[in-house]
Amino acid sequence: MLPLMLVLALTQPEADRPAASTPQAFVTQFCRAYIKRHSSGLFLQGSATSFQDCRDRGWIGARAPGNAQRGPDRYFKEDHLTGADYIRLAPDHTYRLIGREHMGVWILESGRWEQSADGIRFVPKDEKTKPYTGTEASHRGRTFVAFSEDAAPGIAIPTEEIKRRIDANPKTLPSYVFFEIDKPTYERDTKQTYPFRTKRVPRSAAR
Repeated sequence: MLPLMLVLALTQPEADRPAASTPQAFVTQFCRAYIKRHSSGLFLQGSATSFQDCRDRGWIGARAPGNAQRGPDRYFKEDHLTGADYIRLAPDHTYRLIGREHMGVWILESGRWEQSADGIRFVPKDEKTKPYTGTEASHRGRTFVAFSEDAAPGIAIPTEEIKRRIDANPKTLPSYVFFEIDKPTYERDTKQTYPFRTKRVPRSAAR
């Protein structure tokens, strides 16, 4: 089935459609026209085979006006066994980094995010904190974001190392990694303090 927005584009008058000689070229031209209307500063390279391909390549999903928001929020959780951090990505390209410990739950950072060729780029509202980029990857059905910069939350663990740890113990997710979670989990966790545990993984062992 064709995505709704692409169907609507196909039903436009001929004069209003992007010029294209093949279906693949049409989709690419449609993505380009969409971005030109709803975002700024993006350029398309190559071609796309589907509307989802445009989104996957980051061609669609950049900054958009409030009434043009698309899709649900996304949530990621990093558990370090004495607490947990959460990232909430909103469709309007704002984000929050929330810390959860035994004593309470706090907003640690907020700002704007955008999809880039390298992954998800975070631009903190506090100008004292440098922007940083997280690499989004999936392995064994779990999606995660890996960071490699000092300004990023948590600690730096290479993507391939995270995959190796998942393979080594598929039933237990590695600590210090932001794994995608669903909305109910996020809302439940961030409404209560972190439970006390006796086991702790040293940060040095997580590297």
